[in-house]
Amino acid sequence: MPGKISNLITILLLAALAFFLILPSDRPWVQPGFWALAALLLVNLGLYVRRCQRQARREAWPAAASRRLPHDTACHLDWERLSAAFDDDSRRLLEALLNRGFQDGPALRPRLEKAILRLKRLGRELPGEPGPQAYLGWALALLGRVRGREKAEEEGAGPPESQGGLAGAGHYEQAARLAPEDGSILADWARVLEDRAGQSAPALREALEKYGRAVDLNPALSPAWQGRGRVLSRLAVFGDQAPDLEALGRAVDFFETARRGRDSDGAFHEEFGQAVARLADHHPGRAGTYYRYAARLFLSAARLGRRQGRLLAGRCLYEAGLLCGPEESRAAEALHLEALGHLRAAAGRETGDHRVFLQAGACLAALAELAGGGEKAAAFLAEGAAFCARAAELAPGEEVYSEWANLLSARAELGGPRAGDLWADTARKYAAAAACEGVEPERAAVNWHNWAYALAELAETRPSAARRRKLFREAARKYAQAARLNGDHLVTLKNWGDVLGDLAELTGDPAEAERLRREAAEKFRRATELYPRQAGPWCGWSVLIQNRARAEREPFRRRQLWREALDKLEKAARVEPEDGEVWLFWGRLLQELGWESPDQERPLLLSAVIEKYERAAALAPGREEIWRLLGQARLEAAELPEELAAVNGGLLPNARAAVESLKTACGLRPEDAGLWAEWGRALFHLSRAVESEAGALAALGEAMEKYETAVALDPEDPEHHSGLGQILYQRAWALEDPARRREKFDQAYRHYLRAGQLAPHDPVLWRNLARVAEALANAEHDPQKSHDWQNEASEMSYRADSLDQFPGKDRRH
Repeated sequence: MPGKISNLITILLLAALAFFLILPSDRPWVQPGFWALAALLLVNLGLYVRRCQRQARREAWPAAASRRLPHDTACHLDWERLSAAFDDDSRRLLEALLNRGFQDGPALRPRLEKAILRLKRLGRELPGEPGPQAYLGWALALLGRVRGREKAEEEGAGPPESQGGLAGAGHYEQAARLAPEDGSILADWARVLEDRAGQSAPALREALEKYGRAVDLNPALSPAWQGRGRVLSRLAVFGDQAPDLEALGRAVDFFETARRGRDSDGAFHEEFGQAVARLADHHPGRAGTYYRYAARLFLSAARLGRRQGRLLAGRCLYEAGLLCGPEESRAAEALHLEALGHLRAAAGRETGDHRVFLQAGACLAALAELAGGGEKAAAFLAEGAAFCARAAELAPGEEVYSEWANLLSARAELGGPRAGDLWADTARKYAAAAACEGVEPERAAVNWHNWAYALAELAETRPSAARRRKLFREAARKYAQAARLNGDHLVTLKNWGDVLGDLAELTGDPAEAERLRREAAEKFRRATELYPRQAGPWCGWSVLIQNRARAEREPFRRRQLWREALDKLEKAARVEPEDGEVWLFWGRLLQELGWESPDQERPLLLSAVIEKYERAAALAPGREEIWRLLGQARLEAAELPEELAAVNGGLLPNARAAVESLKTACGLRPEDAGLWAEWGRALFHLSRAVESEAGALAALGEAMEKYETAVALDPEDPEHHSGLGQILYQRAWALEDPARRREKFDQAYRHYLRAGQLAPHDPVLWRNLARVAEALANAEHDPQKSHDWQNEASEMSYRADSLDQFPGKDRRH
């Protein structure tokens, strides 16, 4: 700023001089001083503009960029020994420079230049002393840093700490020759070599050798131990070579030794934490312990003023949480919550660093996965998406867009009324990621694949068949682009085949549908040829054949297709017998075949269905869908009175097993009202199967509670009200008190009536209403009220008979 003001004052003075001395004449350009004044004026104008541009670039730097010079410019030379021969003026000048914090480069540069001149003079006066040469090497190295910073400011190349070169190595070498027993000179010389090394392994090894010699000369020199650990940690994971875990361990030991011998600052803790985190990245056996250790070091660095400390601590705690096993979910959640706290704090301060927001989004995604669904998981994912949106504002790019889309996709998979909008937003983010240039083909193929997947999921939420067809076609085109970038990708081929099969089901033209099915079969065939030991393509191929079988009208060809679909699932089970989804698909197929089979074959098929679902549940116990289907199959078996003995023991074992299966499903997805209703239905069947009256009443009471929960979760579903009405009606007959019995009948009537209002074309509901009205009429002591209930029952029966004769669109079967 002072330079800008001096330039402006000079410009004004030159302009005033020209105006009063030269410009009033008729021909000023012939005056001898005109061109000299014009040249001076132009030069100062240029300098003023240049300073303004430099100041604007400085102000444009992100707020998070540190204006501090690198910590390793600190001087660790042995002051008492090396400055013993200095005169008093030189000592005072260097002491003022050494005690000054390296915060302000422009103010530091003139002091450095003055000190360098003084040290050069001392070097000529004291040719045999190592002190002038050692401090001259340090001052020249620091001046290189200052110049590098100024150059970065001028070119607008970002934070200048990474731009400046270092000088002075030759003076360190000369000082080391003069004092070969001084370890501090070797340590500072090694630091200069380390900074100049960049990605040169030989230069790093030379710096490591200097640090080693410094430690041998002075074992108490903490900066040498610190530098030794820093360089060894870099060399242990250098280039493409395999990480040297032993070297990483020794580097951590060197840092421990350095910490014992000094008052550690924030920079030291940050370097120490980076070395421990690097060891954790390559040491799977004890990675969790090392990540926690690194997080403590980074938090110490943050408390001592290092800006990146909380971000790095959050990243380490996040990684430690990911390493927790399934049985350590509480510990993983605690680690992720702690990491999230640090990342939130870092995000509030480091507003210019998009990495903070991306890491916070990843941490929230992990917490949502641990939550297992529900409103808590949705809240975590929504907050993570907001963090990614902030990251996209700061640094839009492929990594940010894809991470943002992943969070939106996970939120959409939870379902809910906004699922369609979320899938549309997910598709837009994946489209933005796919549009980014300079992305590796494999990464770009993933983005195209995810874009297609989001479009296919969006199609499932659209009620219009035309809209679904359009979205499936778009998804197929995106899968084709992903296949062009990475044609041998298993999931792309499998999902591409699934989309083509879905499109075939929506196509009205039989010839076009057959063409799409053949194309889908070709994708599945290609996937099975490339990955013969993967079950996914075989399952997808089986589903495609099943859809073809449902559309087939000729019985013989239909049976052939069902056998072919079964054959594909048997192959899937052979190649991956530990994949629960294979057994889930197999059970579904057998269950559908059971619906089309003769009554005498259904018990055996149901037995096979239950066996497949039980195998799937054993392999994938965390999938709610498997437990639901297992419970439904058990209930279906319990509803076969003649063949009970043929299906796993009869009514009572099946009812009990159905109750347990649906209880597990509700535990996995407690927000699903349909699951609670099915659990209640299973308890109702159990009440019919148990022999003791007390057991039956207890089961009915539990069934009523489950139906009440289902009604509370979804009060607009007529089947929930109908089921609750049935339970209340059954419980009423078990009551001996007439008043309480009539109260239960009245409650049953209200729920049946609500079900009838929600499904007015269902004759079964109105017939049930008539039955409850008759019960109320018989329970009523007032003759007039009894007569009214009889009329109500007659009216309900007449309505049910009318619907049987002229069924409406809502009739249930």
